Amino acid sequence: MHAAEHKPYQLAQAAEAGLSVPDTLITNDPEKAAEFAECVHPVLYKPFRGNPVEIDGEPRLFYATEVTAEQCRAKSVRVAPILLQHRINKAFDARVTRVDGQMFAVAPHTETGAVPLDWRVDHAANTWQHIEIPAEVRARLVVLLDRLDLRFAACDFSIDHTGRWWFLEANPAGQWAWNHPLRDQITTAIADVLTQETIP
Repeated sequence: MHAAEHKPYQLAQAAEAGLSVPDTLITNDPEKAAEFAECVHPVLYKPFRGNPVEIDGEPRLFYATEVTAEQCRAKSVRVAPILLQHRINKAFDARVTRVDGQMFAVAPHTETGAVPLDWRVDHAANTWQHIEIPAEVRARLVVLLDRLDLRFAACDFSIDHTGRWWFLEANPAGQWAWNHPLRDQITTAIADVLTQETIP
């Protein structure tokens, strides 16, 4: 799980598996970061892992944040590598949960119809609906998760206005039990895997 959640590794593996992956740069060179931001504008700054960090004694989570080329030129970029990624002009997001041979996909929607930059920022604002995964995306995601040796994973995608699915990340211990239409089905699938039984 530790290896599989390493973002650079999983993005490379996703591309090799044939999934669409947004243009991504990892660097601690401010000029290279700024050049990337200018070339593939708009650009998001994204954390390498989903772990909270402590700032002034309080745990904080970092979400995807749009940044400018000027911000990327900051001297602080030299302190440690940052991950920059092209922001997809998305129609909606999808969370795909895999449990062994089964996959479950849901999409968040807001009351206003707006598509947030990162749906996790205001989880309560979302309502969820079941969506179908294109067969090609499903097959390539199976290849990726098998390469990562994950029997369970919660994977995030952005779907653009042409219907293309863009892989963002795989969470080896991602959330699945909030209030959405497939929660009980995922619960049952996990229980069946753990007990090696199917209860009618």
